[in-house]
Amino acid sequence: MTNPPSLRGAAGDAAIQSGASTAAAASTATGTVASPASAALDRHGLRPRDDGVADGAGDDKPTFDTITPQYTTTVGEVARLIQAFAASRDNLLTERVGTGLVRALYATYVSYLPVESFAYPVPMHGDARGVFVEMLRTPDCGQFSFFTAHPGITRGGHYHHSKTEKFLVIQGQARFKFRHMQTGQVHELVTDGAHAQIVETVPGWTHDITNIGPDELVVMLWANEVFDRDKPDTFACAL
Repeated sequence: MTNPPSLRGAAGDAAIQSGASTAAAASTATGTVASPASAALDRHGLRPRDDGVADGAGDDKPTFDTITPQYTTTVGEVARLIQAFAASRDNLLTERVGTGLVRALYATYVSYLPVESFAYPVPMHGDARGVFVEMLRTPDCGQFSFFTAHPGITRGGHYHHSKTEKFLVIQGQARFKFRHMQTGQVHELVTDGAHAQIVETVPGWTHDITNIGPDELVVMLWANEVFDRDKPDTFACAL
């Protein structure tokens, strides 16, 4: 049954006739007319066969694209990590967010933070010498912090058995003094915020740092272990 000519016009009649002729020719040549769905299956090697099994099943053709990288984890571990991400703003302890699934998960977590949570406060401990602020603690690579010292103030005056530290003066001028606990050898150096120089403290050497400039001294500090108040590995010994 066809539509009345008045509903399609001469051009429509010609198009339908042409399409019918093409379909008939295709049917005669192949026994079937390719539909868009069939063509899509063809492109992916999944065109249905007469037995109802898709091509690619049982042979070497891949049936799905493989997305990499792939990670193995549990729902419980993902939940623990998300909770740890949130808690890190209070306890300052970060997860190992530099590689793999944890890196991707942390990036996703942070990307959902509202703008009101782009910044957060950390404790600041102050006394007559200046302030001390912890920034970040790691599970096994120590912690980062900074401290200040007013002009003429000396901080430190202690030694460590195994703890090591790296100091970077950001602002001001500082004098570092060292004395070996066994030999009595002494060493002294001066650095300032105009020079990017790391000063490393060495176990077995008592050390201190003095602000010898007219301005506030600001020093960035890394220690190889997280400070433990019960086992501080910090022993007072003036130079």
